[in-house]
Amino acid sequence: MSLISKIKSLRQPVQRARFDYRFGLGRIERIIASKWFNPFATFWLNFRSLPLSMAVRFPIFVYGCPNIYSLSGKIIFQCPLKTGMVKFNYSADGAPHNMAVQSEILNQGTIIFKGNGFIGTGNKLRIGFGAILELGRDFKITDACVISCFKKVVIGDESWVVHRCQVMDTNYHFIADFNRGEILPQRNEIFIGKHCWICNSSIIMGGGKLPDYSVVASGSLVNCDYSGQEKATLFAGIPAKPIKSGYSRVDNPLLEKEIWNFYKIYGEIAFPLGKIGLEDL
Repeated sequence: MSLISKIKSLRQPVQRARFDYRFGLGRIERIIASKWFNPFATFWLNFRSLPLSMAVRFPIFVYGCPNIYSLSGKIIFQCPLKTGMVKFNYSADGAPHNMAVQSEILNQGTIIFKGNGFIGTGNKLRIGFGAILELGRDFKITDACVISCFKKVVIGDESWVVHRCQVMDTNYHFIADFNRGEILPQRNEIFIGKHCWICNSSIIMGGGKLPDYSVVASGSLVNCDYSGQEKATLFAGIPAKPIKSGYSRVDNPLLEKEIWNFYKIYGEIAFPLGKIGLEDL
């Protein structure tokens, strides 16, 4: 029997583990510790940002006591509406949130939602006049992130911007380039493709563009157009450079369960991808 056949034979159904009451108690502890739903902020954000016919559906739920500095802009949903489909200032299980730090929002432009998603705690969202922040289906902005949008920022479907990241399409100040004898533009668009993972403490600056299924390593700086690179490329460094293609985040709950069960039984033997492709992740 070949090595590949042996590895494939290891992928077999795993017996369901007996119920552990400690798991139930842990779940109760997480619920108690989580931010509670805020009906007043939810009412205000929806009715201040959406047409009445959409606001009554309450597509956005607000948690805790976020700082709302301005909602003079507008919010658009380019998808079927569902109650609570977008969560703001939300404490998600497993996220490195700091529930003592509230998220804040200043929207003077336009926020476009393409589907479900959540924005965690301690984030700062600022959308300037005439600017567009577009958030794809199943997006995640976890905790302590800064999203500064003064021209246009697009975060694609299923993409994650995780804790302590910054996504800023502006330098806030003009920069004089004496070598070329010119003053550079202050703002430039940002495009993050589908199913990307912007790892913790990374920065995406104006002009940064990433192909689908990209991974940006922790602490990296993306300030160039890499949209012509292959899908599933790993970027790292300051400034970030393409390191190697063929890497992407796994975010399929069924696949993740299978992987966890595999490692519980077989330890350090690597889980074989087999016929699993990018669209299965």
